[in-house]
Amino acid sequence: MGYTHYWQCNNKKSCHISTAKRKQILPIVQKIVTRYQAILTGDGSGETRKPVVMTPEMSEICFNGIEENSHETFFFPLNNKLEGFEFCKTARKPYDDPVMEILIVLKHFIPALAVSSDGFGTKACKFSEPGIAWVKAARRVRDLYGIVTKLFYWDGNPAPDTKTKPARKKMLVGAGASQDFIDPMESYRRFIRRP
Repeated sequence: MGYTHYWQCNNKKSCHISTAKRKQILPIVQKIVTRYQAILTGDGSGETRKPVVMTPEMSEICFNGIEENSHETFFFPLNNKLEGFEFCKTARKPYDDPVMEILIVLKHFIPALAVSSDGFGTKACKFSEPGIAWVKAARRVRDLYGIVTKLFYWDGNPAPDTKTKPARKKMLVGAGASQDFIDPMESYRRFIRRP
């Protein structure tokens, strides 16, 4: 099937995206797409160089890579039509970085959003370095926008304001409708440092 990121919201009421929330999300998304403007296009097919522009009135986030660096269009509705299971197959092309960063931002503002990825690795399909790209994306989002992800542990502690169950040494952080992160990133925590 190819390298893919997934998201879903099983509770439409919990995933309601108000105008106020959209006004918080879109400026950060605009900063992300601006940082990657050399490799992104607002043309969903990826065939032309069309700037990706986010305004507070936008009802969707939509972009792709350019030409041979394009794959599937990243599309996320911001008009309360977020329901069911969605995905974006990036094939690890360069526009994968802004896709991960934006999913982290969306998860922050929409806690009921369940995010998963082939990059997390599973017991059935382990990569040699599962999650490293996600760790780097989380670090960029934290350093540039002050958003700490709730998708996994940071330096052995749960992300701020995250409720966890006591006891077990290696514990997943529950976030959203289900546990978003399948395998703990125990061996990769050294790559993340709190400010």
